[in-house]
Amino acid sequence: MVDFARNLSDIEVKVLNRLYEDSRTPVAKLAEELGVSRSTVSRVIDSLVRRGVISRFTVEVNYTDGFRVFARFQSRPETLESYELLDGTYLAVFRASSLMDLKRVFENVGRPIEYMVAVQAYRPTVGSPVPLMCDKCGKQILEQPYIYKKGRKTYYACCTTCLEALKKRLGEPPHH
Repeated sequence: MVDFARNLSDIEVKVLNRLYEDSRTPVAKLAEELGVSRSTVSRVIDSLVRRGVISRFTVEVNYTDGFRVFARFQSRPETLESYELLDGTYLAVFRASSLMDLKRVFENVGRPIEYMVAVQAYRPTVGSPVPLMCDKCGKQILEQPYIYKKGRKTYYACCTTCLEALKKRLGEPPHH
């Protein structure tokens, strides 16, 4: 529902609210539902477009999984998964199936400070983003690394020969 007072007449608000629900509603149907003539509805729509109240007629994409929304709130939204941020605000992460669904969420939990809608997810590429290097010989490890942990440190080796040499260098007794 459009609920702003922008010097709009009662009929303009009714037409806007109906178009907000479905922007493809034919003028004849709008006229019938609102109890006015088709020419009145056409004049109202033309006027709203000319004055910039309606900037465009759009198509709302129905994403099957919905889209991911990131919204920052001043207080913790009780019904959404959220994370407290360092500045004391809360970041809620949720899915919405449509923009109307997003609007309903905000009506239920309150107005966010800001929000972002993710339209495309990008997954990390397979493999390590930084090449893994052997701690013994310095070569890049292209296969599964041999891992050796000593205390709080982790060492990587490219082969069993380098692994045994690392263990020897770090003071582990040889295996018999």
